[in-house]
Amino acid sequence: MKYFRIVTNYLASLNGHISSLEDCTQATFIRIWQNRDKFRGDSTFKTYLFGVARNVLSERKRQLAKENKARYGRFREFTLQVSDDQQRQEYYLS
Repeated sequence: MKYFRIVTNYLASLNGHISSLEDCTQATFIRIWQNRDKFRGDSTFKTYLFGVARNVLSERKRQLAKENKARYGRFREFTLQVSDDQQRQEYYLS
């Protein structure tokens, strides 16, 4: 897929502390396909793509925050899998 790695890297650059950026990337393309008739062409496809990706990431982060707050109380932990050999965990106050 032409844009898959580009979108995944973009989401990682947004400081997306979530467990699976590739899931968000896939959800981005699914959403674009489901709403393909709504793209008016006022901007480039890449701009539209990144906007949808940013929205998907924001929704996923909100969902994870709610789940983690219910599970763990005050602290949330997000694991970002950057590649097969790079992984980091970060903790945030909710």
